[in-house]
Amino acid sequence: MRTVAIVVAAGSGVRMGLDMPKALMPVGGRPMVAWSLDALADTEEVGGIVLVGPPGWEEDTSHAIGALVDLLAVVPGGATRQRSVARGLAVVPDEVEVVLVHDAARPLVTPELAGAVVEAVEGVDGAIAAAPLADTLKRADDDLIVAATIDRAALWRAETPQAFHASVLAR
Repeated sequence: MRTVAIVVAAGSGVRMGLDMPKALMPVGGRPMVAWSLDALADTEEVGGIVLVGPPGWEEDTSHAIGALVDLLAVVPGGATRQRSVARGLAVVPDEVEVVLVHDAARPLVTPELAGAVVEAVEGVDGAIAAAPLADTLKRADDDLIVAATIDRAALWRAETPQAFHASVLAR
């Protein structure tokens, strides 16, 4: 197994005003996380998936995903995204060369995008999915008066999935 995906689904949903973790929120009649799991399971380059779920919701998470995909592990998330990724990385088998990290809150990922990010990590430490910034950005002064329009020609929005050589991510 060369590549393992870590799906980070540990968010509480508080900012969305939910009484459940956002990854379990129904989207199109399914838990949001199910869309990402399906896409990554169908990604030829991905040989296994670790799900980092919301702490305290392990039973609900397992029920929500059912037999959707064969997961390597389901682990509870940490207090931050970085700690959640570290918990997922801790159960990735030692022989894995590339780790693909994906945020379950981005359910529109496709196998093609995930595969392209995995392929892009060849020869570099990491690769990310990104989109050109389309929004107009303004810089304000201390009085909140527009002081400048920022040139967005070289600006990109970082997204997931993100791929890294396992040794680089572990460091």
